[in-house]
Amino acid sequence: MNSLATGSSGSRRLVSVAAGNEQDQGEHFRAVVGESFGTRTISLHLLPSFLPQVDIWAHGATKDPDPYKRTEYDEYTVSVRFPDAGDAVTVVSGRSLTSPRGWITVSNRVDTNVPNGATHITVALDNALAGQVGTIRFDRTRNGGTGTLDGYVDINDGFFLTPALTGNIIEPANGDNVIAVGSFQTKTDASGAWVPGSLEISTFSSAGPTRDGRVKPDVAAPGEVIFSARSAQATFSSSEIVPGNDQYAILAGTSMAAPHVTGIAALVWESNPGLTGAQMRERLRRTSDPVAPSPNTTWGFGKVNALRAVRESVAAITAPAVAVPGDTVSLSSANSSAAFAGNTL
Repeated sequence: MNSLATGSSGSRRLVSVAAGNEQDQGEHFRAVVGESFGTRTISLHLLPSFLPQVDIWAHGATKDPDPYKRTEYDEYTVSVRFPDAGDAVTVVSGRSLTSPRGWITVSNRVDTNVPNGATHITVALDNALAGQVGTIRFDRTRNGGTGTLDGYVDINDGFFLTPALTGNIIEPANGDNVIAVGSFQTKTDASGAWVPGSLEISTFSSAGPTRDGRVKPDVAAPGEVIFSARSAQATFSSSEIVPGNDQYAILAGTSMAAPHVTGIAALVWESNPGLTGAQMRERLRRTSDPVAPSPNTTWGFGKVNALRAVRESVAAITAPAVAVPGDTVSLSSANSSAAFAGNTL
């Protein structure tokens, strides 16, 4: 996604990405395991799905100016148990094993050259365990990294019983060069009557930071009770269809918020076509209405503000009420002469 966002130097390309709707779904845990053989246990409830998997990242300690090089790391013995199913497996660092009944497979590999600076542990589970609660235990056997573990499960596969309240931004919204968009409430659906909303962040809008500590989302935009174009093949309940116009559905989510930012970017580029994608991302952040303290990992740089973003590009014109030959007309731009490109006075 970063490559797409920066595909050509100086290009007018902005990748606007939904921040995610997992904030209240329990799909992420964070645990800190103490040194000297510390232990942590995480509980997981599985849902019926196809081949559920848990991805766990053990943070390394970067001791090199190059952030993609890691010189120190932790090791863990990982034990996964589903007692009601009578299946369990314990795997030491550097090994991969499958449980006796074949329903649990743990890959506990150590790779000191993982680009994001962490050791990747995977727990693959069989659908035979659906509906059950299992545990994943981590016994720290080598002290080299930070002792921090981040685990993720797909929203359709299950949920952790003690989830993290932060750090729920995942790919592709965690990319360096994309603009990740959270959702806030501007209106609500009260028995069919749309009324003004709280203007607070949506309960589902995924919060940051990223796993490596960067601020995400970048901005927030309206994402609840949004009239969205409806595909002819899409199926919705009658309550989700716009009354009197079945070509539109009433939807919610950060996927409804992200298009607002895309549209604002188009307006800004129309008024100032010289901006690069990086400059556009910075413009949208800077002109947002901040929610203190700003930036933060719930709102990012604030509520996106279309008028402020465009006004920074529009040239100011000072002229008499009625201009005649010989009068002075002043044009100025806070940005660059690109604001006047293609225009005739």
